Amino acid sequence: MPDLDQLFKQQAQDDSRLPVAVSAVIAEDATLGVEIHVTIPSFDRNQLFGPAKWMPRGASIPAKGDAALVIFDEGGDPWIAVWWP
Repeated sequence: MPDLDQLFKQQAQDDSRLPVAVSAVIAEDATLGVEIHVTIPSFDRNQLFGPAKWMPRGASIPAKGDAALVIFDEGGDPWIAVWWP
């Protein structure tokens, strides 16, 4: 098992990783059970990221143009945590 100082040193070396959470815009209307793409303006307004997994909020599903918060798992895969409205 690594010592804590080794873990922190490794973390410092991994600063090139994606941020854990970013503001995004839903790029397409969602359909239940289908992953969708987002744009992340702070990275590139034109590049699509995804497909990203998401879960419905009751009867609400993401629509094109909605603001969203996207998180990345340890594999770098995007997940749509929340969207507005």
